[in-house]
Amino acid sequence: MKTLSPVRSEGVERVLVSAKFRPQGAGVPIQDSGVGSLTVVRNGSAGEYLITFAENYGLLVSAQATIQMAAATDVVPQFATYSATARTIILRALAAAVPTDIAANANNSISVAFEFTTTNVNPR
Repeated sequence: MKTLSPVRSEGVERVLVSAKFRPQGAGVPIQDSGVGSLTVVRNGSAGEYLITFAENYGLLVSAQATIQMAAATDVVPQFATYSATARTIILRALAAAVPTDIAANANNSISVAFEFTTTNVNPR
């Protein structure tokens, strides 16, 4: 099931794609929502996740991420390279500016939300 929601705006139609996944340390993340609209895998490096979109949704307008941790910790999300052609974006979990794996825990998760236009026209 795709998590697609048209967003009403003047001019160009927008689409919201969202998901939630649970990091598993060096293992494969468990995706809780957003299945069908994107996939998440560990990118081979500590604390880096490769997000692949199921479709080319158009121009990426906004990318948001939040990290939920079971224990108080200093880990923040940072998006890196986005490729519209490959339909991918890299997300890092950073602790003191260093990509860091997040341990497997039912209460550790990352939520992401992306806003796209339905065309590649910049809606300035």
